[in-house]
Amino acid sequence: MSAFFTNLKSKNINIIFPDHESVHMYSDDLSTLKKYIKKLFKRKYDQNDIYEFNFPKEIDIIVNDKIINNLKIENRTFLGMSFQLTRLLKSTLNDVSQSIYSTNNQNYYINNLFFAFYNFFPNFLSSSIFKFLLRMNGAIKFSKQILEINNLYTYENHIFSNPIDDEQSLSIFDRGNFLPKIPINEKNKNLSEILLDGDNIICSSSLNISPKNNFIQLKHSKDKKLAGHTISKSSYDILSLDVCYYVVSSSGLIKMVDLNENLKKKVKLLPSKSKYIDHKQKSLDSFISKNYKPTLPKFNFSFKMPVKLKKQ
Repeated sequence: MSAFFTNLKSKNINIIFPDHESVHMYSDDLSTLKKYIKKLFKRKYDQNDIYEFNFPKEIDIIVNDKIINNLKIENRTFLGMSFQLTRLLKSTLNDVSQSIYSTNNQNYYINNLFFAFYNFFPNFLSSSIFKFLLRMNGAIKFSKQILEINNLYTYENHIFSNPIDDEQSLSIFDRGNFLPKIPINEKNKNLSEILLDGDNIICSSSLNISPKNNFIQLKHSKDKKLAGHTISKSSYDILSLDVCYYVVSSSGLIKMVDLNENLKKKVKLLPSKSKYIDHKQKSLDSFISKNYKPTLPKFNFSFKMPVKLKKQ
């Protein structure tokens, strides 16, 4: 269920199982669809089973008969094209004049070279290369690359095209990626739904930073002493918030990932609060008296006769 596959040959096909009873196959070649229908279902295809449609490869945004923006879809498979189009539209709907472009990520070139010559490698060699690429890139990045849903994006003057330092990223989410879907526990919303216009800084509540308009502080516990929104522990760990913070656009695009130590130098921290509480002293400090006039103490001397010795 909800599985995705693609062959590594020149004619791509995506196979999707939306539920337990149906399967969807996508390809830009009719003969490839016929072949896979026969191979998987042992029957000839019915013309009523085939739906043909056009997908936009380029979109012009026109205002007053003047082109103010242009969106280009660079991916080739149906899944990759629809995914990239969704990302581009999401980032431009708020401001149709802003420019955002997709670029190939750091895995693209070496993987694409392997895919281009996949048919020429013998089976034993291609499987070894496949396993090597899988280990080198990591399972998540490699599978996203095959499905063409792992583009990076340029936004305004921020360029995210294949920086070497991103290989040593602080988190699995590099610059030029979009934030994942992170539910907020106390609200029926996701993290992307509470982003403000302009740049948003997403950081851990444990940093104890003085509140600012564009700061979104996150925590994984219901500790009332910590400000911010509560998310699950797994989401908190995935974002690596104990190590780094994010600068994110209103559309959820990550513009920068940096160490928490650098954020502390830029902003004013709240004074740390001690966990020790003296309840007796607290009650004395909070005691309010009425109709009380302070006076100096009066000396009172008293003598008792006869004097009695104290017995030990």
